[in-house]
Amino acid sequence: DKFKIMDFEGALGEYTRGLDVLASAGAKRGDPASELRQRLLCNRASAYLRRDEAGEALRDCEAAIDIDGENPKPYYRGGLARLALADYRGARAMLTRSSSLGSNECDLGVLLETCEHLVGNEELASRLEGTERGTEVAGILARYCEQLIDDGDDEDCDIGDVLDDLLKLLRREPSAKVLFDRACHWRALLFYLTDSYGHRVSDILKELVSGPHAVAWPPIVTGRLVSTVLEASYEEGEKETAMNLILYSASIPMMTSWFLIRPSREVAGVVGKDGAVVPAHLVFSSLRSKARWETIPVKFAQYYVWTLSSFCKAAHGSEMLAKSHIRPISDLVFMFEHANDLKGAFDELADASIPSHFDRVTTAEEAEKFFRREKKRMYNVPVIDLKHSVLDELNVLVRDGSGLRNEAFVRETTALGKSTLKPTRLLVDLLALAKEMHKLSPLKSAPVLGQDGAAKTYEKRPFAADFSKNPFGDAFIEEEHPSRETMLSKLMDVLIGCCDVKNAAITLCSKNIHSLLVELSKYATESIVEKAVELYKVLSSSCQAFASEVLNGDTDMIAYTGLLLTKRPDLQCAAMNKIVLMLSTCSGDDFSWFTKKGSGLDACYTLLCRCMADSGGTYQEFLTAGGKSKSSPSRDVIELCKIVFLQSLERCRLRKKSKFAIPKGGAWDTFGNQEIMEMERFLTGKPVVPPTAAEIPSEASVRIQNASEPQRTVASPTPLHEEGKLRKGFFGSKKSYRRSSKGKDRAQRIAADTKPSVVKKSEVSKEEEVIEEIANNPLLSDEKQQWEEDNRGPEKEDGTELKVVWDSTPSDEIKKHRTDWANMDHSQKLSWTQSSTEVTATVKVPKGTKAKDLEIVVTPTRLLVKLRWYGRVFDGPLSRRCKASESWWILDGDQIEICIPKDDNHFWRSLFEGGQMKSYYEVLQELVHADEPAQSYEDLPEESKDLVDELRERQELVSEGLIDPDIFDDFRCVLSDGDGAK
Repeated sequence: DKFKIMDFEGALGEYTRGLDVLASAGAKRGDPASELRQRLLCNRASAYLRRDEAGEALRDCEAAIDIDGENPKPYYRGGLARLALADYRGARAMLTRSSSLGSNECDLGVLLETCEHLVGNEELASRLEGTERGTEVAGILARYCEQLIDDGDDEDCDIGDVLDDLLKLLRREPSAKVLFDRACHWRALLFYLTDSYGHRVSDILKELVSGPHAVAWPPIVTGRLVSTVLEASYEEGEKETAMNLILYSASIPMMTSWFLIRPSREVAGVVGKDGAVVPAHLVFSSLRSKARWETIPVKFAQYYVWTLSSFCKAAHGSEMLAKSHIRPISDLVFMFEHANDLKGAFDELADASIPSHFDRVTTAEEAEKFFRREKKRMYNVPVIDLKHSVLDELNVLVRDGSGLRNEAFVRETTALGKSTLKPTRLLVDLLALAKEMHKLSPLKSAPVLGQDGAAKTYEKRPFAADFSKNPFGDAFIEEEHPSRETMLSKLMDVLIGCCDVKNAAITLCSKNIHSLLVELSKYATESIVEKAVELYKVLSSSCQAFASEVLNGDTDMIAYTGLLLTKRPDLQCAAMNKIVLMLSTCSGDDFSWFTKKGSGLDACYTLLCRCMADSGGTYQEFLTAGGKSKSSPSRDVIELCKIVFLQSLERCRLRKKSKFAIPKGGAWDTFGNQEIMEMERFLTGKPVVPPTAAEIPSEASVRIQNASEPQRTVASPTPLHEEGKLRKGFFGSKKSYRRSSKGKDRAQRIAADTKPSVVKKSEVSKEEEVIEEIANNPLLSDEKQQWEEDNRGPEKEDGTELKVVWDSTPSDEIKKHRTDWANMDHSQKLSWTQSSTEVTATVKVPKGTKAKDLEIVVTPTRLLVKLRWYGRVFDGPLSRRCKASESWWILDGDQIEICIPKDDNHFWRSLFEGGQMKSYYEVLQELVHADEPAQSYEDLPEESKDLVDELRERQELVSEGLIDPDIFDDFRCVLSDGDGAK
């Protein structure tokens, strides 16, 4: 226990006391007590190593080997002791022996590689000693070091040139690194680790520790770097150079496996500490001191994150850090929690010249400072970037199960002598961070869908963003990386990674993570809801108590979907039983989520497809055969999937008020129309009316192909009777089929020119066979009539009662333009601007488009843009009402300009409801630059004239270069996306 809390002196006393007891009892080799004696010797050797007393540790290891020479542990720790004593050949021999005995130490392989490299350096130094080339290089190195030491006595000596020449020599002669280390020229080099020559010395130190014949930094170098980082007396430039060097060394296996994590009394002496210290532990443990943390600039904190990341990316890096009592995950969590306390993060908060409230602002300068401070409080770019880096590294570290287990749990001994695992505060802190970020999430209006899938009302819902909830919204915030994943989303990934460890998932469940998931399920950000479902899934799989809490509580479709996506049949059945009860009556939002791609309906359909593939017949035959298959072992799961699928299909059809309609959107589009019909026929055992032949795939390429090969076809005259029914006229009366002589002659000519097409039996489609089957079945006549009514398209008839379908064959150039346009990103086809009175939408169309090819419909609430050869290009509800009767459009080359007068003076955030929204900054820019009628200068009041004169004068100064436009302090400074107007 004392060893775990780093009380190594106390641990030595306990181990020694135990060995003394065994010695007084007369324990001999072969006795049962000899095994205990060997364990105590190995443990005491480990304590000696942590105190940097390698000689004592080696003596205990050799004594343990005498007791049992087949135990790999004393060989491993003896190898470490010899490595600390610079006996590299002896260290290699003992570590090799430990490996041959099956040692499971994680760093054994990299330590052997380090020993091999250091032994190679010793052999190289021996070969160079006494040779002409070795003597020459050693002399050059000695001359350089003398010049560095005696620079004050030689006025012609340029230190910069000397350092540059030394670097060139090391790069040209890699063997010079070994001679440099053998001659101990390190002190002369460190003397110039200052602001003036720091970058040159840094390059030399990096060259010495990398490449062929690399040497390890001695404790004097490591200690100097650590002290530079920790002590306040050094300049920021020197601190940055030292942190950069530590970061670089963290990527060198030789340094991370031993020289940065070995206890050293020499390093302790350099930094003014007692005993022995581990350099890496000393650097990272200083982060947990609040006084020390507040002196670290934000950019230096970023170096800490990168250094921890480099350590952990090494082979078994997390485990090696754990041996040195370094907790990277906990350190990163601490950095995230206290990022706002870093030096320089929020200096404006302590500025007394800035008013605390906006109503106390009296001058334009105070207003500018006030809004800059509030913007930084809401969205501080350097701090946000640091937090993103921390979350990225946390997400990597928690996926390493061993690292998470080492930090999230501690093994304790109970009063009864039993060993048990207890959780630390790590998981509690992570969960608290997620709850705090949810609490600070901003709100926005989101549509609430009714049971028919249409928006019924709007409500404020939280959404994921990197800025905090505030009374200004995002009016003054322009995110640096708007497409970047938000911090809340990344933190949820961290929690999902923690749940890969079963004990961690159980711990999170016991800390009431369910209440957080209920809130996250209400977000307007779809990715957050998706990750909430994933959390429901992994937590339910790992913790039965959590699954029971979800099933027995008053939860929503999101939670049940998470249980459905698990691989456990019992949870799937329980979840689908709940879903079946609420599927017909749930809200439109819940049903839309359940039927989206990759959600619950998609999972049910996948299981049914496997069942259909395994059965080879109908669903009834599948049940008769026992309801089992290789991919669907549970009959109950398949039966519930059937009910869920059919109920979802029925609800979609009721919403469309059609008995045979094929649902659209979400998962339905991924299934395919034909597949939906086949699945329905498989489950119900009844033939299903197929969709009409006019149902064209949505892919643009198929549409273009169909449009590029049109034919002028004229249908044959419509018969007077269809199955005994007369065609009706507009008012319901029988149509008159009298026609003029010219009309008869025209009809005869067209009929003579028309050649009937012959369709072979083999070319009859499957859909036509089903239609013929339905037509011959009198029991399905009502269904046929209903299907015809649902799927009958508009008919156009000319004066001779002939139905005409006409399109001209486009040229190859037109085909190319249409293909290029179809392959264009859909978001690039639409742009829009606005003034206070109207919105102007610009829609790109293929070159060669004519007005007759367009259909544009503007209603007070909706905009439709349609190409007759392609279909709907844009169709959706407008974000606000407009004056449709005053709208107009014009085709200008390859784009359409649509003018949509506003119904009010409100500025729009998006053109379509639910579409991509413009930031408040963009809207305000449109307001500033809108081409509005303006008063003449003479008509302005005196106060406004003074303001205009001042702006004109400053604009002239800007033009003459006397004022920097980036700090131009008109009102747009407050609304800019940076610290100044742009």
